[in-house]
Amino acid sequence: MKKLCSSKITVFFIAFGLIITAFLCGLDQFTKFLAQSRLRGSEGFSVISGVLELRYVENRGIAWGMLQGKIPLFLVFPVSHPLLRA
Repeated sequence: MKKLCSSKITVFFIAFGLIITAFLCGLDQFTKFLAQSRLRGSEGFSVISGVLELRYVENRGIAWGMLQGKIPLFLVFPVSHPLLRA
């Protein structure tokens, strides 16, 4: 009985985690859509004057724009890494 209860709890937490992840991904895509539709091509939007302003900026690299324009590097590493480990 204890084993069955434990597996039900595990399934619950996995399902809950997947639901939260899907919700957050959907929320992320929605805010990106809003930014593109409302901020793209504008000067920006002041939320708190002199403190917080929203602007549309695109990042074409990885985190903080690193390796911008180096797309072939993104493709070479995932393919070569497993081959080197073998």
